[in-house]
Amino acid sequence: MKEENDFKEYPEKKTMNDETRLSFFERLKKKIIKKANKAMIGFSAHSIVYGAVNALVFVIYLLLTPFVHPWFYYLLGGWGIGLLCHFQYIRNTKKDKEQILPIKSLNPEQIAALRKLQKSESAFRQHRTAFASVIGYLFGINMITYSKFLWFLFPALGWGVGLAAHWAVYRARKKYLTDELTEIGLSWSDIKKHKGTQYTGHTAASNYREKHIEALQIRKELLEQLQNDRELTLHFGGEMETLLNTFTKQIDELIQQDNSLNDVLSKVSEEEVDKTLVSLKAKLNQTDDGYLKAEYGKAIKQYEGQKKSITELKNSKEVIYLRVNSAITLLKQMQIDMARMKNIAIVGEPPSLIQLREKSSEMSTYLDDLKQSYLELDMKE
Repeated sequence: MKEENDFKEYPEKKTMNDETRLSFFERLKKKIIKKANKAMIGFSAHSIVYGAVNALVFVIYLLLTPFVHPWFYYLLGGWGIGLLCHFQYIRNTKKDKEQILPIKSLNPEQIAALRKLQKSESAFRQHRTAFASVIGYLFGINMITYSKFLWFLFPALGWGVGLAAHWAVYRARKKYLTDELTEIGLSWSDIKKHKGTQYTGHTAASNYREKHIEALQIRKELLEQLQNDRELTLHFGGEMETLLNTFTKQIDELIQQDNSLNDVLSKVSEEEVDKTLVSLKAKLNQTDDGYLKAEYGKAIKQYEGQKKSITELKNSKEVIYLRVNSAITLLKQMQIDMARMKNIAIVGEPPSLIQLREKSSEMSTYLDDLKQSYLELDMKE
């Protein structure tokens, strides 16, 4: 079945309803979900009609020409080809739905690459199903009409060559598109596993939750080691506990800031801003009216400012990603230093304690840097 173009222009609505407030990606997601649900309903109806009609035809066959020539097979098998292809179609729409449903947001480039790969896979699966069902149908006719000569092998081999060529092209295209997805921040293997990951900008909500839990666990272990080691307690006292509590709180603040940025970005569509800019610039070049030129110029500056803000917000998300990962790495390094101090017998001032003090000072400096980054993100909003 021919799919509608996913990237067609959405008509503007006069009233500001829930649909118009959705981003382009959210509208696309709703369209794919609706398409999958409608396909399932249509297939259910198709299956019921197929079963009822063929059951009636089989009864007529038994009543009129029992055990003569199984002519009922032509309707059963021929219609079965269409039913199997319809079944494969709903499987394709279901896979598209399952793969795209967990994703929180994608930019236009990611949407285009993902849909290309999904459609490429769907096309090959549809071809494979059509091949198997048609050749199976011809095999049945072959067995009914003249089983001594397996003529069905000729179309099977001919079509099989075409299917093999399609498979080779499909595999090469899939490799190319998978690599393209990876380059723009998407993991095809994760998408197929339906992990529910936010694939944009390295800021998976589930991944950040795991990092926050990891930071809290490391803090707990470090404080327990501090309490159980008298030497460390004498050197640090309550300084370490205060430092670690502040540091993990800062990690949590960064994660919350990323969630806020996600909310802001979900309400705007960079693609729609780009389309509007192209349209406004075209109209500016087409008009000779000075007043209209001035108004178009003001509108263009406004949308260019909006696009710049979107870019800055995306860059801020990348900064948060780097900060959070650096913070976790720093905590892990402190954990290594503490383990070294515990396991190495040293007389006097242990070198690892000196390293730990330096690391503690580094953490204080790093926390100031994180606080500054946090303030900058607030200013950008």
